[in-house]
Amino acid sequence: MVDFFALFAELTARFVFMDVKTLKEREAEMDDTIPVLASTPYLRQFATLLQHDYGVGSSMHGGYHKFDWDDEAALLVKRLIDSGATTPVLAQLAYYQLPLLQKNPRVIDNIADSTVLVGRIVVECRRQMIASDPHQDAFRERAKRYVDQAYQLFVAISPSYQDVVQKHPTCLNRDAAFRLTHALTTIFDTSLSVGSSATSDIYHQHAKLHADIPRKILPRVISLDWKFRILKKCIVFGQMQVRVYAVEAMCKELLDIFNDWKNAPEGVKYPIYRFFDEFIISEKLVDYIVGTGSHPELIAGSGNVVGFLVATKAYTEREIDIIWHTISTSEDPRVVDA
Repeated sequence: MVDFFALFAELTARFVFMDVKTLKEREAEMDDTIPVLASTPYLRQFATLLQHDYGVGSSMHGGYHKFDWDDEAALLVKRLIDSGATTPVLAQLAYYQLPLLQKNPRVIDNIADSTVLVGRIVVECRRQMIASDPHQDAFRERAKRYVDQAYQLFVAISPSYQDVVQKHPTCLNRDAAFRLTHALTTIFDTSLSVGSSATSDIYHQHAKLHADIPRKILPRVISLDWKFRILKKCIVFGQMQVRVYAVEAMCKELLDIFNDWKNAPEGVKYPIYRFFDEFIISEKLVDYIVGTGSHPELIAGSGNVVGFLVATKAYTEREIDIIWHTISTSEDPRVVDA
């Protein structure tokens, strides 16, 4: 079975390379029609295959004679790269489709496919850079180059993604929002964590602005700040399924943040808590999620947003008033129940 997956990785790479060539030729001919790409279903299935908590990976990881699917997934990613679907090639597949968003914003779904695999490649680059011999300069330089190229893709896609969220919300489904948000956050976080030259200015600017936040967790804070701002836009502008995803994703991140540092000596005054308290309050997330006019599904899934403020002792009378006003004025019984 593992050999079959390796062949599937090679086949996916072949289709990626073929589609990049096709898109390049279409660009030269100034053909702006929306193409049908052969790699699309393969990219999506391959990305799913790499997950240890879903599908085949879920069945085999830890349960099949203690099979470590993450290690196998790393080998499949290597096979994909060795077969030609490197970071720059996958990035090209996305770059050539960006102009097509103006004609059909639903192309963002296809762009998410290649971006997800770029995100997975940089994760493997980071893992191998940590595990490798520091004297293997050639290997480390290639890994850094892949990470830098991935960050350039992040820079290119991020504004286009935000544009689709704000101006074409009906063209963005929950799955695409999840895949693209997660992949771009991973790329940004990895680039910051490995000390990429491409993100050094951003890192140092935040280090000066938030001098109280420990340097070792600053990459996570910066990347989550970006992620939360995207999620907020999804909450404000997205379709209901996307809004629910954004609330649930934000709640999960806040719960992880709280649990990861709940034993810190500073307690609730730990800088990362203060950072996200300020974000929730300044961005008026409680207003958008729990305020008058909100939807019961959003309110029901938002417990950890309010809960984070309560747990970190940043909950104020203003938030109490917002929730009470919603309960006392809403005519929808589902709102009160939520």
